[in-house]
Amino acid sequence: MNTKISIITVCYNAIDYLQITIESVLSQTYKEIEHIIIDGGSNDGSVDLLKKYSHLNKVVSEPDNGIYDAMNKGIKLVTGEWVLFLNAGDRLYNCDTIDSLAKVLFKSGIDTDNRIFLGDICTVIDGEPGKVVFANDSVSTWYSPPHQGMIFPISALRNNSYDISLNYLADRELYLRLVKENRYIPSVLGLIVAYYDMTGVSSKGSNAIKIYRESKIIGKKFGENGKYIALSKAITKYVLSLFIPDRIMTKLRFSKCG
Repeated sequence: MNTKISIITVCYNAIDYLQITIESVLSQTYKEIEHIIIDGGSNDGSVDLLKKYSHLNKVVSEPDNGIYDAMNKGIKLVTGEWVLFLNAGDRLYNCDTIDSLAKVLFKSGIDTDNRIFLGDICTVIDGEPGKVVFANDSVSTWYSPPHQGMIFPISALRNNSYDISLNYLADRELYLRLVKENRYIPSVLGLIVAYYDMTGVSSKGSNAIKIYRESKIIGKKFGENGKYIALSKAITKYVLSLFIPDRIMTKLRFSKCG
């Protein structure tokens, strides 16, 4: 039985964030881990840093067509049974995270091949832990569980790649496609999988309208309603971004209370 879990990290000129991600994987008590790095042809010293880590199973450094194209490249290199995406700046929640996942993924007597497991994430703002974002198994054009907490069976990804025509929501589109068209079952784990650095492009209020437009494309594909509520939220987020810096807005939304 293949009990290997594959972790794919994509990066581009992220030398200041890459090491913390790699070290969090190295610290895991579970050892059947394959760590794949897809670098977009960085020129900031990232490649030299990667050479210092002999444990890395596969490292590719070449130009790509964005983050989702890089993820697709990583999928083609996977030899594990399950796949988790952990991008530069993100890190696993603790040293037993993958061991805890493995106990669920490889539990005897339970059919897991047709499931996508959904874990929670803890946000990180300016290097400090923020609120926990809890996953739920809702299936909607206007919602997707935290991508850093999703664990996919490789069988699902072999036949379903990320749509690189989407710049912000290809992860949501893939999740909906797997659940609605391929009949995979979302299953909530009830545990925190990763710390997620909130500096990503999808967190920026200035991108809210672009993200809404991609949501409409996905909604049209899967026949979902609710676009007017989503539009009002997107406009509100965009207008606020004109007056309040994204970093402050992120702090207001995700910083711990008290």
